[in-house]
Amino acid sequence: MITRINKNVICIKDIPSNLIEEAIFILKTSNGKEKSFSIKSRNKDIIMSEVNEIIKDCSNKLEVEQEVAKIQERNDREKLKRIKANVITIAILIMIVSFFISLIK
Repeated sequence: MITRINKNVICIKDIPSNLIEEAIFILKTSNGKEKSFSIKSRNKDIIMSEVNEIIKDCSNKLEVEQEVAKIQERNDREKLKRIKANVITIAILIMIVSFFISLIK
């Protein structure tokens, strides 16, 4: 829902997204120096469809980035577990070799 339109800024709240609370869009103007701004009904529909596409795209990118971060974190934990297991295995092997060396002497 559009909450405010000032000059060429549109503030949108109540976005159906778990990631985005509010979005602010700055619209292009014809000469870049216009002081007042009005949206015709036809243009409003075009603007809203573009805004919705941008919000969907941003939400999708954020969700993908979060999933990638989760996967990376999971992989890092798994690597750490493997490293710990390898260190323990090496320590046990060193103890066994030391034991056999002490038996030989």
